[in-house]
Amino acid sequence: MSFSSCPIFFNILSQGKPPCLNFPDFAIILTRPLPPKFMKRKLYIALFIVLGIILQFIIHAVVENWYIGFLVKDFAKYGLGLSWDTWFLIHHVATVILVIAGIIFGYFQGKYWWRRIYGGTD
Repeated sequence: MSFSSCPIFFNILSQGKPPCLNFPDFAIILTRPLPPKFMKRKLYIALFIVLGIILQFIIHAVVENWYIGFLVKDFAKYGLGLSWDTWFLIHHVATVILVIAGIIFGYFQGKYWWRRIYGGTD
């Protein structure tokens, strides 16, 4: 059995001496290490998605606290003729939209900055 056909974690644990194991044919995908740049790019984009989710959470909190302050002070004036139940519905719909927007924003920013910093195409 060659060194490259054993899983990478065996290579790390055994200091380069792979054990002789017979893997099923479908596991051959798991036995070849991915190129480091491919893994780095996926992690980079995933972390940008997390950043997008965090940013949307901050934006959501700021806007919500700002407008709820107005609603609590004078609901008749700032409530726009809507009931509290409707405002809760608006809150839940806006939450879903903001989370989706944060994920999409993070994904495209990750792709953009990957190309900008490391060069190349997708």
